[in-house]
Amino acid sequence: MSLSGRSFANAFMLLVTLAVTIAGCQRSDGTSRPEPDRFGTPPADAVEAVPVQGLDANLVGQRVAVQGTVVEQCPSVGCWFQIDDGTGKVLVDLNAGGWRVQSDRTGRQVRVVGRLSRSGKQYRIEAEYVEFAGEADDRAQGEP
Repeated sequence: MSLSGRSFANAFMLLVTLAVTIAGCQRSDGTSRPEPDRFGTPPADAVEAVPVQGLDANLVGQRVAVQGTVVEQCPSVGCWFQIDDGTGKVLVDLNAGGWRVQSDRTGRQVRVVGRLSRSGKQYRIEAEYVEFAGEADDRAQGEP
């Protein structure tokens, strides 16, 4: 069975688009581009980190900063992760910035700046800026 001229043109354009997409994910030396450790633009004004235990209804709608360790991450598309700062855990929503964290960041230290919101009894930060630091702590990933 042969392809008609139009079907051939559509298939050709699909292949070209796929080739350009794949090439865009490769560096000139043929390796994949690493995922960035920063998402968003750092805030112009200093935002002091608040302990998760200190997040309360008075801060809802305000810009807050939290630092801690990534303890859980969205397994499908990387649109959220949860951090623990030693005083508690909070969910970080990456959808507001349109970001996805594809690589596993569990065990990594992170600083998040964003608007605090509340859903039921759970607080969440709608991320405006995210910065990962250092390598993962193997103990946080369940290794001795």
